[in-house]
Amino acid sequence: MTQQLKKAKCIVHVANHGADALLFLEKTTFAKDTGPTAIPLSIVLMDLEMPVMDGLTCVRKIRNWQKSGKLTKPVPVIAVWYRLEYWMDPD
Repeated sequence: MTQQLKKAKCIVHVANHGADALLFLEKTTFAKDTGPTAIPLSIVLMDLEMPVMDGLTCVRKIRNWQKSGKLTKPVPVIAVWYRLEYWMDPD
């Protein structure tokens, strides 16, 4: 998916797991008090199955941050789920 988005001229940032995604989000235009160094971010594509912190837990934390005022606006999140065995030929 990353390569497809880059081919479409999208700027892509990749987090390896939910905890990394939260650390990155704190540096973006969604975070409060980031100032001129804030990284522009339009949308989050969140994998539901990640190590360390899964996507649903990560999104819950993002929504809690929104409620607490840690983020300046709602973060649009699209959940992504991929299971290789669904796409493999059983033969």
